[in-house]
Formats: sequence, structure tokens, C-alpha cells
Amino acid sequence: MMAMSLGCIAGLTTLRVTDPLMVRNARETAFDLSQRATPRDFRDAPVWIIDIDERLLAGFGQWP
Repeated sequence: MMAMSLGCIAGLTTLRVTDPLMVRNARETAFDLSQRATPRDFRDAPVWIIDIDERLLAGFGQWP
């Protein structure tokens, strides 16, 4: 029983690491279907563009 469980875990891990085309397509299709079934609500949020230049970094300091 333990060997079968470990074999199953190893097989699923190998599938995830190698990410073959068939698995990737199935995952992306499932995601698309879930987004169509329950889409996110649209919110008209403003877009902010922040310009970080040398003068700003000199004033506030480097982060982190």
C-alpha cells in the first residue's frame, strides 16, 4: 500500500515537473471554463504610472 502511494505521488510529481502539452492544455482549458462560468466583477479602477528615477531614489533611499 505504501509503495503504491509513493509511486502515485512520484508519478504526479513527474507530470507536474515535466508539464507535457496534454496536461498544460487540460489545465488551461479548465481555467478558461471556470472563468467563463464565474467571471470576476469588472471594476473601473484608475491606472497609476509611477516613475522612479535617480532623484527620487536619492531622496527616499534604495529599497529594500
